Amino acid sequence: MTTKPDHNHPLFLSSYDVAGAVQIGIQLTGMENYTLWSRAMRLNLLTRNKLGFIDGLVQRDDFKEAFEKQDWDRCNAMVISWILSNVSKDLVSGILFCSSAHLVWTDLKERFDKYDYYSTSCLWYDSITPPPACGCAKSKDYTDSLLRQKLLKFLMGLNDNYSQARSHILMMNPTPSVNQCYAMIIQDESQRVLSGEHSTSGSQSNGIEYSGGSGGPANSSGDSGGTREKSSIVL
Repeated sequence: MTTKPDHNHPLFLSSYDVAGAVQIGIQLTGMENYTLWSRAMRLNLLTRNKLGFIDGLVQRDDFKEAFEKQDWDRCNAMVISWILSNVSKDLVSGILFCSSAHLVWTDLKERFDKYDYYSTSCLWYDSITPPPACGCAKSKDYTDSLLRQKLLKFLMGLNDNYSQARSHILMMNPTPSVNQCYAMIIQDESQRVLSGEHSTSGSQSNGIEYSGGSGGPANSSGDSGGTREKSSIVL
């Protein structure tokens, strides 16, 4: 005898959980609005106890019974339909044939999350170069040197589309921090999007790339939106 999951169970679907029920008021168009869109989607899925489907925490293999697997398939399809209802038509074909909501979410995140390359590279660099604990003059000089190295690593990781912005930042006095530099690059990227510099045909990457060695973060350009090193963004 099968038992219907209660409302706290991730496999529970109410009579209101139908295709098109989730309308967050934002259509994902690309990197320029991914952060706002993903936040709104996560909040909405949280209210429906379906975050596990996009985070990969609720897997089909977690369930043993055939009816549970059927419930998972139904919930998974519903979450995919909710995502599809909130992305632009240009993006639908690229994610329509993904087998799970987790794969859909990961694909969109890799293509459009412009914070990935920055946060991942800085966390990796910080882990191998911890700042000194004391506040003496020699320590300050050492810290300034580390920050300069981090800034250079960040700038050298940008692709050639940002060579002019990179040269401008390197000539600035005083030298900006990595956070300030990052804000400048994002502003430059926004201006490029607004001016229509990026191709809308999908033949060019419209993302910021970050490349690194085998021991650190690494990216490559590919389909529209580019691909970047994965990192988690949580609520």
